[in-house]
Amino acid sequence: MATDKDIEKERYEQRAVEVLEVGGALPVLGAAGVPLELRRPYLRFEELVGTTVRENDHVLDMRCGAGQFSFVMAAAGARVTGLDLSATSLELAGRRCPEQMLGRVNWIEGDCEKLPFEDESFTGVTCVGGLSYGDWTLVLDEMIRVLRPGGWLIAVDSYNHHPIYRFNRWLHRLRGRRTVSVNQRIPSRCWLALGRERFASLKVEYYGVFSFLAPLLRPLAGDERTARWLDRWDTCSCTPCEWAFKIVVKAVK
Repeated sequence: MATDKDIEKERYEQRAVEVLEVGGALPVLGAAGVPLELRRPYLRFEELVGTTVRENDHVLDMRCGAGQFSFVMAAAGARVTGLDLSATSLELAGRRCPEQMLGRVNWIEGDCEKLPFEDESFTGVTCVGGLSYGDWTLVLDEMIRVLRPGGWLIAVDSYNHHPIYRFNRWLHRLRGRRTVSVNQRIPSRCWLALGRERFASLKVEYYGVFSFLAPLLRPLAGDERTARWLDRWDTCSCTPCEWAFKIVVKAVK
C-alpha cells in the first residue's frame, strides 16, 4: 500500500513530467514568480538570504522541487546542493539552471528525514514550502546534524492556526491535492517549539493574515493595490499574527 510519502512523490513527479513534455520552459525564478499578493514573505526570505550568505558558503536547499529558489542562494555567492525526493523535479531543475550558475548548483535525490550527507557538511539550510513533507523531529534533527557550528536555517512556509486556511487545506485533502500527513505537519506553534529546543536562536515573522481576501479585493482594486493593502494590514498592531498564512524563520545552531 502506498504511503503518503509515495503519493506526494508521485504527485510531484507527474507535475515535472508535464512541464518537461512541453519543453520545461524557464519560469520566473525566486519571489518574482509568486503572485503579487503572496509575494512579501518570499521577498523577505530572499532578503535574509542576501544578508546571510557569504561567498562560497555551502547551502543545502532542502525539498528544492524544480529549483525555483535554489538559484537565489547561488546568485548570492553560495555553492548550493538542491535535494528532493522527486528525481524528475530535479531533472527539471537542472534544465532550468541559468548558464552562469551551472558550476554552483548540484542536485541530489534524497529524503529530508534521512539526509544523505555527512555531519557538519553545510554552512546553511534553506527550505521553501517543504517543512510539512517529513516528520518534524526527524527533519529538524537532520538539519542540526548536517549544519556546522554557527550554521543557519532560513525557511518560508505555511502556518496552521488560521481557521479559514485550515479549512481550505482540508478541502484540498478531500480533492486529493494533499495527503493527510502533509496537512498535519504544516508548521505550527509546536513546530516552532521543537525548533527552539534544537537551535541556539530562532526568530519568526508572520505574513498574510488577510490573504484569503485577495480573490474578493483583486477584481475591485487590482493586483498592486490589493497587495499593498494586505501587506499594510499585516503590520497593524491589532492584527492577530498567530493567524498568519505564511511564516519566515531564521534559526542559528
